[in-house]
Amino acid sequence: MLASRANQDTTEVLASRANQDTREVTMEMLASRANQDTTEASASRVNQDTREVTMKMLASRANQDTRKALAS
Repeated sequence: MLASRANQDTTEVLASRANQDTREVTMEMLASRANQDTTEASASRVNQDTREVTMKMLASRANQDTRKALAS
C-alpha cells in the first residue's frame, strides 16, 4: 500500500511538472511568435514608408525637371 501510494504521488508530481513545462514552452512559443509578428509588421511598415518617401522624392525630382524644361 505504501509503495503504491508513493508511486501514485510520484506520478502526480511528474504529471504536474510535465504540465508546467508544457505551459512554459507554450508561453515561450507564443511570445516568440508575437515578437516575430511584431517584427514582420514593423519591417512591413518601414518598407511601406520607404516606398512612400521614394515615390515623393521621385515625384519632386520629376516636378523639378519639368520646371527646368519649361523654363528653358
